Amino acid sequence: MHSPDPNARHDPPTQEEPQSGRPVCCPMAGGGRSWLLWGLLIALLVVYLFSNRQISVASAVPWQGDLEAALLTAKEKHQPVLINFHTSLCGYCKLMDREVFSRKDVAEALSNWVTVSIDGDQHPSVVDRYRIEGYPTFVLLDSDGREAFRITGAVSADEFIRRVEAVGKALGTSAAPSM
Repeated sequence: MHSPDPNARHDPPTQEEPQSGRPVCCPMAGGGRSWLLWGLLIALLVVYLFSNRQISVASAVPWQGDLEAALLTAKEKHQPVLINFHTSLCGYCKLMDREVFSRKDVAEALSNWVTVSIDGDQHPSVVDRYRIEGYPTFVLLDSDGREAFRITGAVSADEFIRRVEAVGKALGTSAAPSM
């Protein structure tokens, strides 16, 4: 009988691909397919990150953050109030910021309005007070704080202007700023 050599090295056998000599334990180790998959994963990550980034757009509308102060100003100046209810995660709210409230013609249509921006996540009592069920919602009030109209959801800039001007006319306010 042949006895094993105590000094011999006993490494476990490895499987090898017949042509390349690379281990089979990790099929993507080396090879062109791994670079392709990694490249695809990185490209998808970049597209995801850039498509979900917040684009900061300067608003042409001078939003106030204090509703009670805005209601007092409206009463003193006999101006209607527009309350913009939104949340930070609302895609349509961001669309309105980007496509509507950044426009000078929208700011001009609101020049005789007291404009207030309310984050619904940060002010749930105000959301309850005005019975807001979705975002964005725009509540239009007369100068005494009574609701005259509301716009629910995103609308085009032209449609927004048309509605604001119609409500302003019904309330007896002009689109031109008061002197």
